[in-house]
Amino acid sequence: MRRTTMYRSCRLPICVLCLIVVSSLLPCSVCADGQQSQPPEAVGEAADQLPRPDEAHCQAARILLAPIWPAPGQVQYGAIDLAVRAYKQSDVATQYAVIWLCLTSIRDKTLALPDRWPCCYVIGRCGYMRGVPDLIDVMLHDEEEAMRAPAAEALGEMYESTGKATIRDALLEARKTDRSKRVRDAIDRHLKRIAAPVAPVTHVAPVPNPPDGVHRRSADALLRRIWSAEPGKPKFDAIDAVVEEYMRSDAATQHAVIWLCLTYIKDKGRTLPDRWPCCYVIDRSMYVQAMPDLIDVLLYDEAETMRAVAAEALGEMYKSTTSATIREALLRAAQLDKSKWVRDTIAKYVGRDMPAGASQ
Repeated sequence: MRRTTMYRSCRLPICVLCLIVVSSLLPCSVCADGQQSQPPEAVGEAADQLPRPDEAHCQAARILLAPIWPAPGQVQYGAIDLAVRAYKQSDVATQYAVIWLCLTSIRDKTLALPDRWPCCYVIGRCGYMRGVPDLIDVMLHDEEEAMRAPAAEALGEMYESTGKATIRDALLEARKTDRSKRVRDAIDRHLKRIAAPVAPVTHVAPVPNPPDGVHRRSADALLRRIWSAEPGKPKFDAIDAVVEEYMRSDAATQHAVIWLCLTYIKDKGRTLPDRWPCCYVIDRSMYVQAMPDLIDVLLYDEAETMRAVAAEALGEMYKSTTSATIREALLRAAQLDKSKWVRDTIAKYVGRDMPAGASQ
């Protein structure tokens, strides 16, 4: 009994000692050779200047971060959240040492990936805005998909909490240029949760000029994927796939796709299956210049299908732009349109502003 009691009384010091021993083996260039690194330059709305980490705080930071660097294959996400919680309860000097160690680790490409990628999450979830340029650099330029995807996740979380245009622009750039589905999916998850702030539309550019033959054929081939898809979910999956391809295309091809979509929704001689998907392509491609064309369809097209789809496309645009012009058009259609499908679609976006009895 006495031995058991003595063993239990020694467990905490032994655990702490083990962490210290393990932490001495973990990557830390902050205090290498007893030198102190200079703090990073302030970026944007950075926090107040933090002191440089001394040896004691560097050691404390390594102990705090030790759980996020387990043996390969172990689950690290829970440990990341625990490390962030411990970070927030630490003194300022230790917090700085933690961030400095994480920044050093993500920059050091000689380290193993399991030593680098968890640091992206720590920086993001600690809300350290000075780390944004480093995370953007990783997301846009690191050779490893396993680094770019966590950096995109971290930036996406930071964008959701701050709405910073710099982060949004970087996410959109990576969304357009990165060939990794994992990276693009990470970005999409966050961009869909918070609408990118767009200035209310007060002036709309004219319809683009016709594209050249080469790019028009490319756009036509792209849209034929939608027209050839089976009705239902396959059709909408094809629309999403085309929009993804649009986002990755060069400016001339994007121009041709938009021109073709606008041409088709206006051409009432075409069949409905050729016309209505174009409303979704325009909306999901974030081409707000087409707002007047969609409003014209909503208010005046004879086909109920076209009006309902235009209502949904405009509703999505309204969510991201809060354009008074779109809102007025939706409310006007709610008052005038006799189609329950159209009115119910509008009701999803205008909520309590829906005219009394309009959605009955």
